[in-house]
Amino acid sequence: MNDQSEFPHGVRVKKVFRRLKEADVVRALAANHGLLVQSAMALGVSREALCQFVKRRPHLQDYRDAQVEIVLDVAENNVVTGIYNGDDKYTRWYLDRKGQSRGYVTRQEVSGPGGAPVPFTMIERVPPLKLIDVTPNPE
Repeated sequence: MNDQSEFPHGVRVKKVFRRLKEADVVRALAANHGLLVQSAMALGVSREALCQFVKRRPHLQDYRDAQVEIVLDVAENNVVTGIYNGDDKYTRWYLDRKGQSRGYVTRQEVSGPGGAPVPFTMIERVPPLKLIDVTPNPE
């Protein structure tokens, strides 16, 4: 995509790029935890324009990725806090995802229509045929 591309909002990228300042983008990404839609709204540009602006500046993409990692850290901390506080929903969720190597899995029962057994057809295994060598024996 070149700098003259049209976005759905009819704003030319080059014009938006001239208006955006990296420091403003960093502040918007920080305030909105790396989320592009909210950051773009705060900057008064389309998500597509901001995405292209960030994509063309690897250091801004790295900064955005770091903001997203911080949110993941906070979310993980909330899960662990919930577990230590005795909240069963967090404990079950964690064990379903992280405890599989210890045998914790979500059991799923499968049934057919209306709760009936699942219909299936048994296929009988037939022993393989023995091939006979029919090439002439040169004696």
